Amino acid sequence: MAAGNAVAIGWDGTVSDGAATLIAEHLSQQRSRRTVVAEAVARAHRHLPGPFG
Repeated sequence: MAAGNAVAIGWDGTVSDGAATLIAEHLSQQRSRRTVVAEAVARAHRHLPGPFG
């Protein structure tokens, strides 16, 4: 990535397509606001339904 460091985010377990899409949307929104990666992931995770939220 020319603008900064590349980041890989892993998930331990099975994730539905819907949950993956939802977390990607929220993560993208947080990163567009320049939220640091760890905080962006935590905030995105809170939006997941069921046992993931």
